[in-house]
Amino acid sequence: MTDHAALNRLLNLLRSLNVIKPATPIVLVTPHVLRHTAAMELLSAGVDTTVIAMWLGHESTQTTEVYMHAHMALKEAALAKVEPLNRRNILHYQPGDKLLNFLTSL
Repeated sequence: MTDHAALNRLLNLLRSLNVIKPATPIVLVTPHVLRHTAAMELLSAGVDTTVIAMWLGHESTQTTEVYMHAHMALKEAALAKVEPLNRRNILHYQPGDKLLNFLTSL
């Protein structure tokens, strides 16, 4: 089925359901756009990219990485799950008493 035929079927369905009015101008929605939208919805719902890759029929998960340019909401959610680094503790190692006592005994 061509993109044009799929679009016409979709438009006819939407018009028959009174979702859109017959005179409403329509932005071109191709099967690729629908597929990409579905993949992004799966990604935002927390579905693993390997599952999305299988669902889309991708040979490799690398092909699915194009969907990883996720919307800001996904990026913000990922950042909210981690605590900010305390750089002072990372830069200056403080050994425990047990280790210091062991080294002193040598």
